[in-house]
Amino acid sequence: MGLPKPSACLLLREALRRPFSGRVATLGRQDILFDYAWLRRTAASMGVALCPAEITLHREPTLALRGFLSDDSFLKSLGFAEIVRLDYSDFEAPDCLLDLNAPQTPEHLRQRFDVVLDGGTLEHVFHLPHALRHLFEMLKPGGRVIHFSPSANHLDHGFYMFCPALFWDYYTANQFEINTFYLYRYRPTRDHWEVYQYQPEALAPAIRWGGLDDAMYGVHVVATRMATSTGDRVPQQGWYLKRWQEAKSQGPLKPGELLTEPPGTKARLLMDLTRSHPRLHRLACQLIVRWRAFINRRRQARRRGLGLKFIGRY
Repeated sequence: MGLPKPSACLLLREALRRPFSGRVATLGRQDILFDYAWLRRTAASMGVALCPAEITLHREPTLALRGFLSDDSFLKSLGFAEIVRLDYSDFEAPDCLLDLNAPQTPEHLRQRFDVVLDGGTLEHVFHLPHALRHLFEMLKPGGRVIHFSPSANHLDHGFYMFCPALFWDYYTANQFEINTFYLYRYRPTRDHWEVYQYQPEALAPAIRWGGLDDAMYGVHVVATRMATSTGDRVPQQGWYLKRWQEAKSQGPLKPGELLTEPPGTKARLLMDLTRSHPRLHRLACQLIVRWRAFINRRRQARRRGLGLKFIGRY
């Protein structure tokens, strides 16, 4: 799995928020796609003090010729004392074999790690519930899971491209603390990512329904295992949980009544005025829906971008 410069910048940003230490498990061996001079310069510009580490080059000769670092050098420079590489196959000489599709986490890996780093492995694992449970089981309480995962326009890269809601709802349901949640946009021909702060339901409506451009998108998540965290709770999608709660708080609907009209709004006033005339009431409801659709189309025609807070370019 590869860690390009933007991934390194986001890891440095996390190190600034909460310094790294202890033991890290990486899902697969990480290909570090930059040299030490770049790392030292970038860390200094971000205010991150690198830890002393032996500087060795990448194990692949073609990448070593470009001066790219070994994963040991990079991760120890971030502050980790021990790196354990996990993989299903021994093809890249991991430190430990682990099938993320398997239902049980080996005892010697349970609660052993301060950080579990998924640099782009999860999309290649078929059994996601088992894989996510392994990440939970391997973390110490207070440990962090870090994801860099594809979200859109990675056709045939892996089994999955992840909607951000998958991670948000899973970690929320299992009582993790979500520390960082970014959506990033990039092109393979460019050396930077555009990074945005993700929040549920914050994406522009036109984006959610076929409005993405031809760039590639990914999700970066940092979540902390708390004392009450679990790994086996099956989440319901947050969008529906919110709708169900709204419906419950509003009570049963009357015939023809729209669900989401709060008291005091013009739409609610129109519905109240026409309620005693069923046919007119239905027409009023249809008018409200069509008017909103028209207004949304006009707004989206003038609005560009994802509708999310821009964090930076890395």
